[in-house]
Amino acid sequence: MKKRLIVTARDRMGLIADLSYILGSAKINIEDINVVKVGQKVIIDMLVSNEAKARKLLEANGYNFIRSECLLIKLKDEPGALAEIAKLLADNKVKIARINVIEKGEGEAVLSLEVDKMKKARKLLKEWVV
Repeated sequence: MKKRLIVTARDRMGLIADLSYILGSAKINIEDINVVKVGQKVIIDMLVSNEAKARKLLEANGYNFIRSECLLIKLKDEPGALAEIAKLLADNKVKIARINVIEKGEGEAVLSLEVDKMKKARKLLKEWVV
């Protein structure tokens, strides 16, 4: 299980350059990133290689963030694979809050899942968890 960092910042030129420089200088890899603009703010959702170190660096540089747990799962990259997982979770009353494709290739896909009942989801999806 990895933790996502969700950074909120004022929208400005060079924001992603600044964040990636801070993390890269500390040898922290950004494994996944999504950026959404909301009014004058930007929400940057990142999966990083060292969450604790990234959090300290971002705090030291004046960034605000929220932490979020996610499960990494590996599925066959074929029609219906995600449906099987989604149905299993729904049938067991686990709500999916977010899904991100981390990597695809060689007939497999790695996804990150955020759910409302992490412990239960981890148990249900144990054969797919990376």
